[in-house]
Amino acid sequence: MNGSPAGSAGRPLRLVSFNVLHGARPGETGPVDLDRFAAAIAALDPDVLALQEIDHLQPRSGGQDLTRAASDAMAATSSCFLPVLPGLLGAPPASGRTRAEVDSVTDPGYGLALLSRFPALEFRRLRLPRLPVAYPAWRREPGRLGHPERRRDERRGALLGRFQTPAGVLTVVDAHLSYVPGPREAQLLLLRRRLRDVRGPLLVMGDLNCAPPWPDRLLGLRPLARVLTSTNEDPHTQIDHVLARGPWRVHHVEAVDAGLSDHRALVVEASLEL
Repeated sequence: MNGSPAGSAGRPLRLVSFNVLHGARPGETGPVDLDRFAAAIAALDPDVLALQEIDHLQPRSGGQDLTRAASDAMAATSSCFLPVLPGLLGAPPASGRTRAEVDSVTDPGYGLALLSRFPALEFRRLRLPRLPVAYPAWRREPGRLGHPERRRDERRGALLGRFQTPAGVLTVVDAHLSYVPGPREAQLLLLRRRLRDVRGPLLVMGDLNCAPPWPDRLLGLRPLARVLTSTNEDPHTQIDHVLARGPWRVHHVEAVDAGLSDHRALVVEASLEL
């Protein structure tokens, strides 16, 4: 690679947030095509990659470690998987263990992954609240009127990483928030409180499940991208975001159809003007 390193003066960082739908296309039922998944990540060419809805050793994804596959595809220096839902999907933790006892490396899980071509100084989980009771919703069915039902909100989380870049220490948060109004806003406000003591440049990336301008207003951060990301085939809204604090200069923004998922990958090229 010619020129100065990514993140230094003159060369922007390539930041990518991608809800990968466990590496599948919408409607697919077979095991995930690992080669297609790796090729999609490699084509995105990220320096920092925030993934949501990523499987770890799940049967539906062929028992693969998708974080490792993404890491290899982008030549990451550091990576971390956070099992927001530990264990096999739809099953209690194995051997009677609690969720806290499930190992994020050797046991199945589903959640978030944060990867970078820069060395990590720290990875840290940020727990988020969820609605403790079932809520009313309308179940839509193709060709039918649908019917009301009660749903439980999925467990949510955020993963913080601190990376040593040529431009200094960069803090990145990968988050996947609730789509339920109320709990989602509470999660944003809690994230804001937990990040208020972070010093230096900060990025919050991920599927925040709400459109502009609410995520940036509630987090008190600046949006680096305004582009439609959902759904993949017919994008009509933006629920995937890259929000920032610090002297960022944006060079390029794009929502990429990566050939999988029901989201487009949000790509931002930006440099720190220190």
